[in-house]
Amino acid sequence: MTAARVAMVVLLCTACALLLAALYIILGSKKHCHGAHECDCDDDLEMSPPWEVTLYQKLDLSIADVARSLTAGNVIGQGRSGVV
Repeated sequence: MTAARVAMVVLLCTACALLLAALYIILGSKKHCHGAHECDCDDDLEMSPPWEVTLYQKLDLSIADVARSLTAGNVIGQGRSGVV
């Protein structure tokens, strides 16, 4: 066998294996949802987040208000986009 033929066989076998794996995943998920009981397939999702949510109040500030308040004393750092 030549190297080209061996490479072709390896590529075809890999493509077949990937196709079979994709079919297994697709058909397996359909069987899971249409089994003995009805499900929405969202049972494994949690509705409550594992983190704490902090709600902030919307302020009526303009860019000029923020620019007037910038001083050297409240600068944290400087990056590519400017002073923070």
